[in-house]
Amino acid sequence: MRWSRQHIFYLLLLPIGYFLYTVHNDYSVESPFFYGFAENKETELSRDHDVLVKDILVSQGQMVQEGELLMIVERSDLQQRSQELTFDMDKLATSSKADITELTFEKSAVEQEIKAYRGKVAAEIDEVRAKIRLQSEMLGVIESVPSTAEKPTGNLKATITELQTKERLYIEGKQIEIEAIEKQLDAIAAQKVLLTKKVENQKSILTTEKGKLNIVAPANGVIGNISTKKDELAKAFRTLMTFYQEKPTRVKGYVHENLLILVHIGDSLQIASTLKPDNVVTGVVVGLGSRIVEIPERLRKMPTIKTYGREVIVAIPSDNSFLQKEKVSLNTDIDPSQVKVPLIASDKVEKSIKKTLEVK
Repeated sequence: MRWSRQHIFYLLLLPIGYFLYTVHNDYSVESPFFYGFAENKETELSRDHDVLVKDILVSQGQMVQEGELLMIVERSDLQQRSQELTFDMDKLATSSKADITELTFEKSAVEQEIKAYRGKVAAEIDEVRAKIRLQSEMLGVIESVPSTAEKPTGNLKATITELQTKERLYIEGKQIEIEAIEKQLDAIAAQKVLLTKKVENQKSILTTEKGKLNIVAPANGVIGNISTKKDELAKAFRTLMTFYQEKPTRVKGYVHENLLILVHIGDSLQIASTLKPDNVVTGVVVGLGSRIVEIPERLRKMPTIKTYGREVIVAIPSDNSFLQKEKVSLNTDIDPSQVKVPLIASDKVEKSIKKTLEVK
């Protein structure tokens, strides 16, 4: 029996049809899972002021612990402000000391005036009393003098009383001066305490701000790129270095464009390692791309066939055991039979077969 070209074509078409059927079921029927890779969101470490990099204590790729000092930086304005506060403290101390010295001298002078006046009055009173004793000795006691008559020593005793009154009034006046000086001293002391406390609070704030300037590790992780060097002036908000957590905290995947309606923000997905299928965690969709893009070859179900989809970002627990950039599968728990993609270019395949069988 002689085989015609048509017979041969249809004979070859049977295995090719089977192959296309298999491809259709394995690759063109989009199952409710897609691929992604585990990664960390890069954290950019910077400062909101211009800073001078004093020292860099780590290197790229180094593992660090949470709170570990990574970089020492300074702010020139804080340094200047700190110097100004130190100057203000010294100026306050000097000024207060001068005022206190002057007022203390004035108080001492008034006290000396009181002491001198008391000495003068005491001497005058002693002198009057001496006169009284002398008159008493010369005149003796005269009993025959009428009681209404003024005794010879009466005027002298009145003089003593007058001197004592003048002394009391003088001291009271001077005491008022002393109290006024003491109030000024108290006011200076209180002002000094208040200003000292204010300056110390400002210095404390500066110290706190200086402490916050230094770059420390926000968590256990790995140092990424270091984009500055020692003794360099870095502008505000410029990235000084990047940081990655030790374990991946998210998965970036690409869902096929025919499965877009199956994935939404807030959905829970099962994330499984392609190397160790038993390594599974639950993640939550936190982001969706805004456009359709070509799915990377590594994440296609059939690497040689270009496919398109939407980027999906899934947050996963930080205590997972995935490796950085490890390929994982993302499962949506949807029945695969409910989602299909048209068979890929079957008419083109048939034309190619016919062309191959043509005989010149």
